[in-house]
Amino acid sequence: MINPVTLDLHATVTPTTHDAPAVAHAAALFGLDADQSQPLTLVPPLQLTLRPAQLVFITGPSGTGKSTLLRELTTQLKHHDPDTRHIDLDHLPPWPDRPLAEGLPQPLPDDLNTLTHALSRAGLAEAALLLRTPAQLSVGQRFRLRLAHAIALSQHTPPDTRTLLTADEFAAPLDRTTAANLAKTLHRWSRTTHATLVIATAHDDLLEPLQPDTLVHLTPHHQAEVLTR
Repeated sequence: MINPVTLDLHATVTPTTHDAPAVAHAAALFGLDADQSQPLTLVPPLQLTLRPAQLVFITGPSGTGKSTLLRELTTQLKHHDPDTRHIDLDHLPPWPDRPLAEGLPQPLPDDLNTLTHALSRAGLAEAALLLRTPAQLSVGQRFRLRLAHAIALSQHTPPDTRTLLTADEFAAPLDRTTAANLAKTLHRWSRTTHATLVIATAHDDLLEPLQPDTLVHLTPHHQAEVLTR
């Protein structure tokens, strides 16, 4: 049984101090504080409880620390439970340049049932797609293919192993209709998996199709609001 874990998250950075005359001159010219020795807040203090079959949505404008929070969360969770399996949707091994029917990337099983199940869960149930290579798919279909890969990896992780799936700038290259449909697919899968899904994006229009269990909203003023249903 995988128990929930509560993480206290916070990230700061101490800027490099520059004593060059040009820096002092620029600071004086624009009324800036030349003393850069104080830490800068990247992620405001917040507490987040993670559990299996949970969908967490991190959102906020660009530059508010979403990516940093995602990295800090992953680091802390793996420190808490070193056996955590982290599936990063943004850095999966490339799918081989061959027809999809030839099977999932190694070391996953290459049987057709495992493949079609993962593709179907990711919204790629059309049989004709099995004869295509990844390069012959649309941008949206290739994104779904990555999701199918992640689903297969999660399903072949022992149920007593904590699994974390993360995605930064989720569906950012896609048009909003395709992104919303993909978010709905992710929501449906989150109801059936033992993995914890943490999705970050500045596109808050995905809130409704994702229907997350936990919403983390970061603001430009280094504030964080955590809402859990």
